[in-house]
Amino acid sequence: AQSQYNLGTMYLNGIGVPKDFAEAVKLYRKAADQGDANAQYNLGWMYDNGTGVPKDSAEAVKLYRKAADQGDADAQSSLGLMYAKGEGVPKDLVQAHVWWNIAGAKGHKDAKTNLGIIEKEMTDAQKEKAMDLARELFAKLPKGK
Repeated sequence: AQSQYNLGTMYLNGIGVPKDFAEAVKLYRKAADQGDANAQYNLGWMYDNGTGVPKDSAEAVKLYRKAADQGDADAQSSLGLMYAKGEGVPKDLVQAHVWWNIAGAKGHKDAKTNLGIIEKEMTDAQKEKAMDLARELFAKLPKGK
C-alpha cells in the first residue's frame, strides 16, 4: 500500500512522471482499499476538491473518516470542516467541534483556529457535549500523525 501511495503522490504532483490525476486516483484507491490512511486522506481531498474525479463530498467524508479513525490529524481536521459546512454530511457543529478538538490536541494549527471560531456559534450545552464525545473518541483512536 505504501508504494502505491508514494507512486500516486508522484503522479498527483508530477514528480519524476507526467502529472496524471487519473493514475493518482487509481493508485490512491488501491492503497486506500488496503487501509493506508495517507491514501485515504489524499483521495478524500481529491473528491472534496474535484481534482481528477468529480467533486463528491459524501465520498470525501467516507474517506476522511477512514483516515481519521486511524488517527490522521489532517483527515480529522478536514472531517471537522465537512461537518461545519454541512458538505457530504448534515451540518453539525458538535461533530465539527469533536473532530477539530481531536486534531487540535495533536497540534493541528487549522483545527485549533477553527475550534476557536466555531465555539462562538455554540451553546455551552453543545460545547459540553462535544467535549464529552471528543474525550470518548480520543481514547479509542490510535494516536497517528
